[in-house]
Amino acid sequence: MNLKISEIMECLPEDQAYKMYYSVTSDKQDVDMEAIKGRVYAKMHKQKKPYFVYWKQIACILLVAFMALAWNMPGVKAAIDNIVNILLSTVTPITDEVRDYVGQPLESEEYTIKGKDGKYYNQDGEIVPDIESETVLPENAIVKENTISWMTPSDISIFKVTDTQIPEIMIPNGALAVFTNNREIGWDLKAGDSVTISYEVYQHETISEQSLMIGYIQDGTLVEGNILRNAKGECTFEIESSGIYNFYFMGLSSDPISIQSGDLEIN
Repeated sequence: MNLKISEIMECLPEDQAYKMYYSVTSDKQDVDMEAIKGRVYAKMHKQKKPYFVYWKQIACILLVAFMALAWNMPGVKAAIDNIVNILLSTVTPITDEVRDYVGQPLESEEYTIKGKDGKYYNQDGEIVPDIESETVLPENAIVKENTISWMTPSDISIFKVTDTQIPEIMIPNGALAVFTNNREIGWDLKAGDSVTISYEVYQHETISEQSLMIGYIQDGTLVEGNILRNAKGECTFEIESSGIYNFYFMGLSSDPISIQSGDLEIN
């Protein structure tokens, strides 16, 4: 391929082209010859950089295209929807399979939650009429009676506390996470004992404060607990009468609350 002098000159930096074209005293030291050869080579081959220089950009484009395609595949989308439905309906251990959903907005833009006054509210804080309150406890081995007048748990799941450690779990709105000891039953406590429960939650991406109720179950009876809204905190229960006690977390946020760590100590 032949090149005109004018085309070669167009490839040069402006200051070097000026020297070559206008200065009769310029010599080879005034010009970076390697730069000239590289620019002329690029001009001859109609490209300035080989394609492999752009491999990162190409890989990103292909990845985004694949993800967009996968999201629209019925099987993949159905699997994702199924995971979200589970996380919105039952207390779930935080495993590798669901960790990507921790702290993420899962609830749809339109939702209904039950307030402490027993009424139902939509996403705009408006009362939703004609919704009957569920009063039947979900089937479980521990909670037999509910004394919380304004809330009936939508789900009751049971988790062991090992060496005082509360496991990582995601708790959807209205669901109850009940804690047991290593014997898979409650703690046999006496009047004068005390129990301190501490916790820390994963920060939610869009909700600055999520409400969590912490309380106890005495001899199968669910007792209204304390509502906390901080990212971390603790509360202490002074045992007034002997019995078999379990302790619980209840989610009171529109999106699941993700417990990062927790500790339950009997004193």
